[in-house]
Parts: sequence; structure tokens; C-alpha cells
Amino acid sequence: MRCESSVNKLIIVNSYCTQKSYWQSPLLNRIDEFVFEGLQQAIDTVPPIIEFKKRFKPFIEDEFPALLLDKKGDGEQSNAVIAHPYASQSWKSYLDVAKCKTTDSETMPKVLCIGAEGGWIDYEVDLLCQHGCTSVSLGQRILRTETVVNVLLGHWLKELPTPIHSDTQPFFIRTVCR
Repeated sequence: MRCESSVNKLIIVNSYCTQKSYWQSPLLNRIDEFVFEGLQQAIDTVPPIIEFKKRFKPFIEDEFPALLLDKKGDGEQSNAVIAHPYASQSWKSYLDVAKCKTTDSETMPKVLCIGAEGGWIDYEVDLLCQHGCTSVSLGQRILRTETVVNVLLGHWLKELPTPIHSDTQPFFIRTVCR
């Protein structure tokens, strides 16, 4: 649980590679314990909102676009990324292009979509990209989910001004692992 990384919302989404038994795991009933432990480590008192979405396509088509709205809710932001090991654009080139377009905290994506260790299936990548995500790669090797989280959030925290305000915190969407 990455509560110590200033993530204000965590959405756990079912994906193609998820085993059905995951949703009956007793660890899901203990999620508050893990959140509390992360908050203690970060010396924080504001827990992230945690949501579980068992149906991928309805979530992406019906709810995901609202996550990309700007602060006023009237325009769409194109700053969402999906980490995928087979993406043609690298994370570094994405950041370089984003920095050229703007000089403020909007450089970093508002939504980070991180899949299980094997990545996303093509259908899921395509659907997320159709709804505003940019697919980025962290290299040729397939990384553990925990590594991807640390890399993306590390870059995100480095680029944002201090103090971090709740309206600049990223949403973190992760599929569940096998």
C-alpha cells in the first residue's frame, strides 16, 4: 500500500489476468490495516480513498473519463498514463514532451494506471488509450508492480511543488495481480 506517497485515491480494477479467487481474499478485508500502517510510516493522517471495481470495461467507459476532468470539471486533461512494458513511447520521452508543453505542476500525469506484473492485454491498453491515457514504457524488461509504482511516484513527487496539495495528488489505478 503506497499511503506514504501522497496518493489520494487508489482504484483497484479487475483485469483479464486477475484470478477470480482474488476478490474473495481475506487480505482485502484487512486493507484498512495496511493503509493505517502506511500512514504511520508517512507521519500522515489523511488516508486515500480506496475503491474496488470488479468490471473493467464499465469502469473505463462510465467512470474513468470523470477522473480526467480539470479542477473546474469542464474540460478534459490529457495527462493520464498507462504503464505498459510494450508501449512505443518511453516514460522519459513522455516527461520531456510534457515539460516542453507546460512549466507548471500539470507536467505530471494526474492518473497513473499500473497493471499486474505481466502488463495489460492489448484490449485493455487500447480501451484506456481511447479514453485519454498515453501508453508509456519503463524499458524492455517486465518489472514487478511494486517497482513500477516506486518509479512513477518517485518522478511524480520530484516534479511537484512543496507542499503537495490534495488537488494535485495523482489517482492511482492498478489491476490486481494473479
